[in-house]
Amino acid sequence: MNIWVTCDRERFGPVVLGRTCQPDMDLFSTVCAVQNLWLAARAEGVGVGWVSIIHAGDLAGILNLPDRVVPVAYLCLGYVDQFPAEPELQTAGWLPRLPLAEVVRFETWTGTNGQSWEELGRALSRRPEPPNLTCFPRNGP
Repeated sequence: MNIWVTCDRERFGPVVLGRTCQPDMDLFSTVCAVQNLWLAARAEGVGVGWVSIIHAGDLAGILNLPDRVVPVAYLCLGYVDQFPAEPELQTAGWLPRLPLAEVVRFETWTGTNGQSWEELGRALSRRPEPPNLTCFPRNGP
């Protein structure tokens, strides 16, 4: 199955919460929606591929999109026999997997990965206990 994901840059008018200071937030939100679809598909055993070999202008022409609508993603979805153990770009030798410390910054762009980085790692590795929630009837306990 093929899915075209687009973003209507004029939806809801010129002033939209979240876009007044960062006008590209609608595009970012659209990409987040693609990622959510991707994660949900993976959980259901459906593979997703993002076709990136077609220029956005060509996609807009193929779909006859108005100027205000931006093509964001062309996705192919389908059931797969298995998921690879490593990213395909890595196994094909196109791009290496980078260590997390090389792509995540602490506090500032030049922040060091010192003690605070180690504390962050420890904090993320601990799974908090779920809260003990008790349901009460509407009229109280």
